[in-house]
Amino acid sequence: MNSKNDTIQPAAYQLIPLSKILNNKLKAVFIADDVGLGKTISASYILQFFSSLHNKPALVICPPNLLNKWIFELKSKFNIKSLPIRSQEDLETAKKEWRDFNSENKSRIYVMSNSLLQSKLQDIKLSVIVFDEIHNYRNQKTKLYKGAITFSLNARYRIGLSATPINNSLQDLSSELSILLPEYEWCVIDSVVTDLWHRKPQELSLPLVTRFKKKELGFHFAKRKLTNLMITYPPSYSEKVRQLITLRMQSAKKERFFEAVTYFRLAASSPFAFSKSFHLTTNILDNDPKIDSLTQNLNSMKFSNILIFCAFQETVNYLYEKLENWNIFCLTGKTPMIEREGIIQDFKDTPNSILLLTAIGSEGLDLQFCSKIINYDLHWNPMVLEQRAGRIDRKGQLNEEIEIINFQVLGSIDERVLSVLQKKLNLTFKSVFSTDPLISKAQQRNHCVLSDNNSTEKELVNGKRFIKSMSLINSIPEGDYKVLPFINLKFCTPNVLTEIANQGISEPIWIKDNKISNQWTNTIASESTKLKELLEYYK
Repeated sequence: MNSKNDTIQPAAYQLIPLSKILNNKLKAVFIADDVGLGKTISASYILQFFSSLHNKPALVICPPNLLNKWIFELKSKFNIKSLPIRSQEDLETAKKEWRDFNSENKSRIYVMSNSLLQSKLQDIKLSVIVFDEIHNYRNQKTKLYKGAITFSLNARYRIGLSATPINNSLQDLSSELSILLPEYEWCVIDSVVTDLWHRKPQELSLPLVTRFKKKELGFHFAKRKLTNLMITYPPSYSEKVRQLITLRMQSAKKERFFEAVTYFRLAASSPFAFSKSFHLTTNILDNDPKIDSLTQNLNSMKFSNILIFCAFQETVNYLYEKLENWNIFCLTGKTPMIEREGIIQDFKDTPNSILLLTAIGSEGLDLQFCSKIINYDLHWNPMVLEQRAGRIDRKGQLNEEIEIINFQVLGSIDERVLSVLQKKLNLTFKSVFSTDPLISKAQQRNHCVLSDNNSTEKELVNGKRFIKSMSLINSIPEGDYKVLPFINLKFCTPNVLTEIANQGISEPIWIKDNKISNQWTNTIASESTKLKELLEYYK
């Protein structure tokens, strides 16, 4: 490879989204590949190609915590110096630059925090816009969704990224596609999606969606070693927890389901966190069997750079104080953006280190230099755990085996929901649960119940909804694998793509000419024509 920054491992599937957007008549593509497969890289090929081809600026819109990652990826892998947009003032400066843009500008790609999506745009012309984690805007009634539509209308090409395109219902996909096809009303997109999904789903997915999976690509970044640690709290603790939550709910003007669930999860997370949430002057439980098990396991380990995921900030604070003989780093929602990159680098460079994370660390972080994850707080939703595992089980992981330790609090809401849904979850979602069952039936007996039936039943509803959504995702037709052997990998070099774009070449010349590849290319063109005609019909 002749790339100045030769840090990209050539992968044919990462040129498929660019190939599709060049062949379809929709000027949009949805990259819905598995966690860890490099959706950022696939989108960056498109960014680089079209910003060079059309001599227009491009824009990435992402969650605030991913902004620095995008800037780093573009620089380290594509030798592109992108400009951050973190504030309204930054955006006003960028809009002026976009209006006054000329081909001599060296920095043509901007990365914007999605917190600015509600800003107004007028007379702006962008070559490409990328919506990272586009599922965050799936509710068409929100201001974020409406802001995404406004920005999308100002771009010639549109790309959406998400490993979870369907979270609750098929309407999630309708909302995401309506952002990528903003010239059509939401109701039009929803009608077409509903129509095609139950009739000819390939007419929707083949021209517009990529959905590559690790297993089908033959990627096994590392073997996963699973360890489940069963934790039982004393019945007296469970009884106190239920009494306090009952009193709190009774004193509320109306029942707030999410509060009861949250309190029960806090109690399973740590007695310290639960006590703090109720403003108790003393800890509700003196001897915590969960922290005892954690320290015992950590003391027996020879690993460095260990990730520990927690559900709550107070649990992170608790572990920070309790864990000794380790160098502790924390990354939570309270960590200032400007400090996060430095914290990760210090964690990487420091021996005998632990990084404590909340949900903020579940997406966007590349931590493949680690090989051990501890889920101190479990969750019944396997996607939550898969997102965590995806921080280290991804391209670039050099270890043959990674270890995942799950702390399972018996009697907790998550344990009870998993005990009911385990079989269906294993059938619909191949993740960290695919080799070993998470729940042992024999160990469910004779332990205290750290939840109530009402909260558990309502979480079961969410669990069943999740299973349905995962079934929908897994039913997305996969017609792109057959063309992968005919992709010329030399075009995975960013410099080569830039060169052909500068020459004005707008055809996917990296696809070798043969019967299979020609059929694939022609099918995308014909199916996209049908899709556009159907959209116009419903319009």
